[in-house]
Amino acid sequence: MKIAIYQINPTIGYINKNAKKILYFSKYASKKNIDLILTSELAICGYPPQDLLFSKYFIKEIIHYLYYIAKYIDIPIILGAPIKTNTQHDNKLWNAAVYCFKNQVRILAYKKLLPNYNVFDENRYFQNNINQIINIITIKNIKFGITICEDAWNENNHINKLKYYEQPIKELTKYNIKTILHLSASPFCNNKITLRQQIFKNIAKLYNISIIIAGQTGANDYLTFDGSSMAINKYGNIIKKSTIFNETIITININTTKQYKNIKYKTFIYINKNIFYIIKKAIICGISNYFIKCKLQGAIIGLSGGLDSSIVASLATQAIGSKNIFGITMPSKFSSYHSLYDANKLAQNLNIKTINIPIETHVNSIRNKIHQIKLYSNNYNKDIYDQNLQARIRANILMSIANLKNYVILNTSNKSELSTGYTTIYGDSCGALSPIGDMYKSDLLNFAKIINYHTNIIPHNILHKKPSAELKLHQTDQSTLPNYNILDKILKQYINHNMSSHTIAKIFNINIKLIENIIKKIIISEHKRKQAPICLMLSENVFEKSRKLPIAKFTKIYKY
Repeated sequence: MKIAIYQINPTIGYINKNAKKILYFSKYASKKNIDLILTSELAICGYPPQDLLFSKYFIKEIIHYLYYIAKYIDIPIILGAPIKTNTQHDNKLWNAAVYCFKNQVRILAYKKLLPNYNVFDENRYFQNNINQIINIITIKNIKFGITICEDAWNENNHINKLKYYEQPIKELTKYNIKTILHLSASPFCNNKITLRQQIFKNIAKLYNISIIIAGQTGANDYLTFDGSSMAINKYGNIIKKSTIFNETIITININTTKQYKNIKYKTFIYINKNIFYIIKKAIICGISNYFIKCKLQGAIIGLSGGLDSSIVASLATQAIGSKNIFGITMPSKFSSYHSLYDANKLAQNLNIKTINIPIETHVNSIRNKIHQIKLYSNNYNKDIYDQNLQARIRANILMSIANLKNYVILNTSNKSELSTGYTTIYGDSCGALSPIGDMYKSDLLNFAKIINYHTNIIPHNILHKKPSAELKLHQTDQSTLPNYNILDKILKQYINHNMSSHTIAKIFNINIKLIENIIKKIIISEHKRKQAPICLMLSENVFEKSRKLPIAKFTKIYKY
């Protein structure tokens, strides 16, 4: 028996397009004598559809196109879809696996474990009537169990404490299941690919079953999906695996699946262990899908001659092409010669069109008006206002050109800046999408080396000069913040691991007053993050999606 996995990149809400894409791929399956097609979780509408699921017209269109697929497809298909439950509980849906073939549409299985943590809120939309359906289908005398995403993430062999009472895979093995068909839409973050592989390999060995996984790829808003579709034999060996961040089809022959204990299928295992290589693919995928799915014409990027904007421009060029990017340099009297030179050199290397708009005349005009009314109460206020004034004038220029060209701004802030509030609200924090907003500054230098691996796209000087906003004379980032290697240790432990200031000081031998000062900066800048552009999720602690805090609050800095 031959199964084809469709690793597709659905567009959320574009039901017509998604259905026709599935039918288009089925032509390949027809030529290869495929017996069954498997797609990802909610493949018909894309994951996550969020509050579109509340629209009865949205669900009605999904049902229409499920029958459309069932009418025209030549091979049986199991695909993910939200389905009305027809129960008396409420108007919630099932996150279901649906069988379509020969004008028939029937529910085979439903997602039993609904994640409601981190970026997930499936209890808002779905229900899980545990006893209504047993997730099993028999095809060609082979009995398959069916699970959907979170259903496989609650096994004793890979977590210390079960999140849920029920263990769907363990329950299915009671029915003499030899193979699991798993529909997934598991978002990417920096440890997820390896973790996901290990989970399924452990499950296969624990229950002596084969597992076939269909994953979603592409990106939707802040989430990227690597896909990582694969087939694993009962000994926990990966026997076939898809490429990541690409639409693809892979086929598995159940009857000839290799069941050797010591099989090594190196072709399909990620040999490159540098996480930055994979993060690079995730960001490029996130940018390109954002522009394609939103039907955007191009990107505006403010080029400062610094590392952050250089990285964003380099990745954006790979994602949407140099002809669709417009760079703008905006020097002030504090901008160094080398910053303008480096920005132009980068633009030349990337072959992106760039214009130069000096801002000093505009800044002086407002400076003089404000000076006349003497609103600032001390030199500190005057200093901060003057720095922010420059950043906001730059944002005004970026927004104006974005309007004129019908482009959107790509934000160039990093996570260290967002964490500490070292960014000007309505200034350098402006933009539609933040590609590196979930990456700490100390990681960006190594990340730039991956970008420069084959050729020196980012100029040498950008990689080696001291970071500076260049908003006042002789300014560097370290005039306000500690060295980024020290700062990011504090940020990672406090933000990623909720570690107390006392524990951070003890483990890393960092002055506790410095740590508490940084934590205060994090706390008081919450309002800035609430108004920042969406950040591509690259970790489990992306701001405003998986890490959510109120602005108006009392927060104690715990020392113990």
